[in-house]
Amino acid sequence: MSQVMDGTADYNFLPAALQSAIRLPIYYRACAVLAEPTKEARRAKLNAEPESVRALVEAEALRLHKLRPSGLQ
Repeated sequence: MSQVMDGTADYNFLPAALQSAIRLPIYYRACAVLAEPTKEARRAKLNAEPESVRALVEAEALRLHKLRPSGLQ
């Protein structure tokens, strides 16, 4: 699992059970992206993610952003 999170393995080639186990760390990374104060900082934090999980973190961050109350956006 850590191989996917550090970019040395591909998420898409993991068994379903391991893909499921990675969802929580992806959620935490998406929360870290959203915690950044500016759009530029959020983009930089997202771009720092390994390519193997960047799209997953971005999708989760977008999902969480849409769930926020309108005052926090």
